[in-house]
Amino acid sequence: MIRVYRSNEINFKRNGVQVLDKLISNPVVSEEINGIYQFEFSIPIKDSDYIEMENIVVAPTPTNDDQAFRISHIRKSNGMYHVTCYHIFYDLNHNLIEDINIVNLGASAALEKIDKGCVNSHPFKIYTDISNKVASSRIVRYNPVRAMLGSDDNSFINRWGGEIERNNFNITFRKRLGIDSSVQIRYKKNLIGYEADIDYTQITTKIMPKAADGVLLPERYITSPKVNQYHNTKIKVIEYSDIKIRDVGSSDTEGMTKEEAYTEMRRRAWAEFSDNHIDEPRANYKVSFIDLEKTKEYKHIKKLENINIGDTLKVIHTEEKVSITARMISYKYDPVSMKYIEVELGNIAETFSSITSELRRINDKIDTEVMSAVDDSKQLATKMLKEGFGGHVKIMPDKILIMDTDNENTAKKIWMWNKNGLGFSNTGINGPYGLAMTKDGSIVADYITSGKLNANIIRAGQIVGKNFNLDLDSGLAKFGANSITKDSLSQDLKNELKGKDGRDGTDATLYEWLRDWNGTYTQVDGRKVISPNIFAGNRDGGVFFNENGLYVKKGGTTTAWISRDGSGFFGNSSDNISWDSSGNIRLPKITTDAIYPGNSERIILERGLAPGANDAKSIDATGNAIRLKYSAYAYLSVSNTGISGYRAGERKFATAGQYDGISVASGTVMNLDSSDTLMSVNSEAFWARASGAQVILATREGVYSTTAQLSSDVKLKENLCKINDDKIIRKNDDVKFDNLTSEDVFDFLKNTSLFNYNFKGQNKPKFSLVAQLIKDPIRSVIVGYNKINKTYAIDVYNYTSILHAGMQEEIKKREMLEARVTSLESDIDILRKELETLKSMLSTAK
Repeated sequence: MIRVYRSNEINFKRNGVQVLDKLISNPVVSEEINGIYQFEFSIPIKDSDYIEMENIVVAPTPTNDDQAFRISHIRKSNGMYHVTCYHIFYDLNHNLIEDINIVNLGASAALEKIDKGCVNSHPFKIYTDISNKVASSRIVRYNPVRAMLGSDDNSFINRWGGEIERNNFNITFRKRLGIDSSVQIRYKKNLIGYEADIDYTQITTKIMPKAADGVLLPERYITSPKVNQYHNTKIKVIEYSDIKIRDVGSSDTEGMTKEEAYTEMRRRAWAEFSDNHIDEPRANYKVSFIDLEKTKEYKHIKKLENINIGDTLKVIHTEEKVSITARMISYKYDPVSMKYIEVELGNIAETFSSITSELRRINDKIDTEVMSAVDDSKQLATKMLKEGFGGHVKIMPDKILIMDTDNENTAKKIWMWNKNGLGFSNTGINGPYGLAMTKDGSIVADYITSGKLNANIIRAGQIVGKNFNLDLDSGLAKFGANSITKDSLSQDLKNELKGKDGRDGTDATLYEWLRDWNGTYTQVDGRKVISPNIFAGNRDGGVFFNENGLYVKKGGTTTAWISRDGSGFFGNSSDNISWDSSGNIRLPKITTDAIYPGNSERIILERGLAPGANDAKSIDATGNAIRLKYSAYAYLSVSNTGISGYRAGERKFATAGQYDGISVASGTVMNLDSSDTLMSVNSEAFWARASGAQVILATREGVYSTTAQLSSDVKLKENLCKINDDKIIRKNDDVKFDNLTSEDVFDFLKNTSLFNYNFKGQNKPKFSLVAQLIKDPIRSVIVGYNKINKTYAIDVYNYTSILHAGMQEEIKKREMLEARVTSLESDIDILRKELETLKSMLSTAK
């Protein structure tokens, strides 16, 4: 149901002020992963009582049921309003984050800072299941939507990743929306309503993995199982620069053995096929259900109606003999018919963050082993000057011009030399002059290449070398591989770095030189290194230390973290192992052949209680059952005889017994809606009450009710035929039976005996039929068999109808007899009159 609410409503369980289902046309809910989420419809102006700007419309959606959309745009045309509503989430567009700085935080803590950084309070709750990423971001004067979903490099999705799930006032950043479904659909060329954009240029079916220092596998290549699906083999070199082989015999713990490196290279290469599907074409599909419903192939595509946004499925290309893994990345949905209008599937919907990360990864792998930049520059300058033929030199009283044409007004490339200096412009006589030497001693240039540079003061942002980078603004120094080795450190520095062992649980000795450190800059000398931030590794990952703790990164993922308060985690997914500063460990998944709960056979689920405590929230395996306990007196018990529930130490229900059903304790009360509407079961009776009045009572003596109504609507019936009639209404040939006749009814009523009796265990007298003595065809209509207690019963409704039919026939016969009696009485009257006449005649004759 589509309902309209006032603009300030936050409880959408209420009825609202108007229902729109039968009034609107062309209703479309649209959603994209990390993109727009909106609802559009049209409505006659005469019916638009509550279609006002900023009012809220709640409509069904395919994933999270009813969602709230705020009216944001109304266009008037030909007596209709065309309305656009945006998901209630976009209310955050009107809030503001003035200035927050997120430094080395996980996704949950980052979202908490974004939430608390809003100027205005709001009703939204923000959650995430991303737990394996630590990052930083500075957000200044952004609205919260831009801060979370914006294309800016410092937005949440570009720093921490994830995909947004919007569920009214609950916002969740999932690591990945959807599930890996088992749905498979078949693509067929020229199929109406089914568009496909397939790119075969990015396929790789054979990988040459390359580790650090150019290490290759002995077998060189890893080949995809799909290699024969294409007309040729598609080879690509993929570098894993974080995989390093340590020297044989070295005591250095960094790196792997050769076999370990080979194993990791093989694993990663196989993952490119199994996880990243680089052996499949890049594809994008648009499926229009409206057009497809007209085709016979629709039954094969209909499976798409059961998937949700983010779900993964397989698209089988029969003609090309290839299958492509795709996700639903957007949809259009009709909230009235509750069916998809169109869905978009794809494996090429890259986010801004994934594209920029890929660009950084490609840039990081550029081979830096080039010849000296100085030598290159010398050779290039020599070549340019030797081959600089042509040009025009113009000597003027106040300057000398060297130009690419003979006229300074048309020349683009110009050297100018005058009393103030020498300069070059490639945009004409009016500059700007990007290269210049001026009389005050300044040199202006985009690039300066030098063999040696002597200076008293160098003002610069960064000094970048092949194996050492120094950021002069932040004070951060970056050292390349092998730039500092253990052999280049003095023994004194090694001893200082090693330190002394702590005694009696105390910290190791705090060095004198550490006490003098100001805590901000990096200090390196021949005896020690001290820094607020230390990183060991390469661009693909490594270990990072700062005052907050230790981080281990692999690519863009934090795989381990130990905080200085003692908390941390291991693992690179949402299912990591984590612990808090008190030593409490979270293990989201345990794969094991057995769990042994200890001597008490009980696992305690409540803090502050001793192991084995009985009166506690727990799971135990005592005796011959497993118990899920709230306390010693309230629990569920599961055994080979069934499931039982206990409260206050007494059993209240069980799923065992003679009939394999549910048995409940005497006096059990089931509230159906409120205290005025309930059912009660005890050893004497079962009764039900509705709206304060008793509607049924069942005891051993019978069933009592204020009324009994059985369904008799003609809409529920078929094969209707009056007694003694051959005409059948609503005939169903799949159902066959013999119709009763009046003779059958009379025979039953005349010949079937009735008995006085009592039921076993009861003293109350009864009078009725005995089911076993009733014969066909009446037997097939009124006698039934109870398979549970193996007894026969009589259908009172049909029995009453048979009595009705017998009475009808008797009434008809009585009416016929009464008519005959009336006729005979009339004949008698006539005869009486004629006799009187005859008597009179005889008297006269005498």
